[in-house]
Amino acid sequence: MQTREQLKEKVAADLFWEAAQSGKGLYALVYEHPATAYLSPRHRAILFGDTSADTVRISGIKGEIDVPIVNAEVTHIEVSHTQAMRITKHGTACVLHGTEGKVTLDNGVLAPPRRLHISPEHAKAYGFTDGQQIWVRIESEARSLTYGNVIVSIGETICPTLYLDQDETAAAGLTEGQSVRLLPTLEEGT
Repeated sequence: MQTREQLKEKVAADLFWEAAQSGKGLYALVYEHPATAYLSPRHRAILFGDTSADTVRISGIKGEIDVPIVNAEVTHIEVSHTQAMRITKHGTACVLHGTEGKVTLDNGVLAPPRRLHISPEHAKAYGFTDGQQIWVRIESEARSLTYGNVIVSIGETICPTLYLDQDETAAAGLTEGQSVRLLPTLEEGT
């Protein structure tokens, strides 16, 4: 049985498909990329041993925050620029604190790239290739913006979905699931 969110994405995907086919524009839904600690099995074992954990504390020279954990091959932290500035300076180390130990990351924390997740079918219809950089136009009465450097990531997804960090969604006054216009080139949006 499909969830309400999956049904919403399926309806949006169909509408976006029709808009692309009719030449009325290319669109995606917006979602906020949450702060995330991607932990390798080795680092997870150092931090928590055999116990399970949902969050990890990250500290730096300026402060600390708790961040949800996702399993990954390589450990890295993705947070918004504002969150990163709350805990450390650009390029300085941060420390991950678990119930069983600590891990120091020399590279500190990163803001995730703006990323468009799109299915192979939609990518073909939109004329996008994996790794291509595109523009996104956000139309709003009070906060219209155009974002560049959006990386196209082709894979399994129901609907073209744009992931922005917390700072970017706030700057544009975006809400989860709002649609935005995709621009292969900036000239198309001007």
